[in-house]
Amino acid sequence: MKIQVEYTAQLRLRAQCDGETLDRPEGADTATLVRVVVDRLGNEVAALLLDADGTPAPTVLCFVDDSQTEWGQVLAEGDTVTLMTPISGG
Repeated sequence: MKIQVEYTAQLRLRAQCDGETLDRPEGADTATLVRVVVDRLGNEVAALLLDADGTPAPTVLCFVDDSQTEWGQVLAEGDTVTLMTPISGG
């Protein structure tokens, strides 16, 4: 199934793109999708998305279509997943 992934803020800068379409098997969930993104994009992205134990960081927000969701939500064909990292500044 095709899943559109959108990157925001710092994640967009490190990924060097606004997003991409990933092909995932039926039953894939948001936590698995984040690990796929990290595997594709490398350590700089991993530092933003994952805790030291390899699980999605609690500071990262995940939206499926227009609704914020928890890690582990099963995805469906055509979903758009937006990953939002913390933003700081002053």
